[in-house]
Amino acid sequence: MSRKICFEIAFALGAIALSLYLFIGSSGINLGTGYDKIGPRFFPYIIAGGLFVSASLMIFEALRQKSLKSDLQFEIAPLVLIVIGLIISVLLLERLGFILAVTILFTLVARAFKSQQLIRDVFVGLILTTIVYYLFTSGLGLVLPRGVLSGLI
Repeated sequence: MSRKICFEIAFALGAIALSLYLFIGSSGINLGTGYDKIGPRFFPYIIAGGLFVSASLMIFEALRQKSLKSDLQFEIAPLVLIVIGLIISVLLLERLGFILAVTILFTLVARAFKSQQLIRDVFVGLILTTIVYYLFTSGLGLVLPRGVLSGLI
């Protein structure tokens, strides 16, 4: 079995473990009042189930690749950029705030997908994350960290 296939299977097994963790964690969510149609567990269960199905399909495809010859080349650098972006955004979320932390994540993910337009990526990231910030805070009533922009927003 090639290194690529082993990596894909290991990644998929990690995603399955994460989906099971999400499912178990979601079962501890309080159900809310009796008139709730769906309840607060519904969407976490959907996400956990979707992740489980996707990861299972990844394992199936990785095992099926063993018998197929593929011209596709696996690159680790984009995955590393995305993981670095996730780590940075989590670590700096409180300090920088949602808008700036997620803009950094957006920019690194765009770079992982071979974008060469850094200024455009930062600008689009700022616009999108600002829209999402206001939708979540105003529309859903969620409290997201403001960080260094607390005086502006």
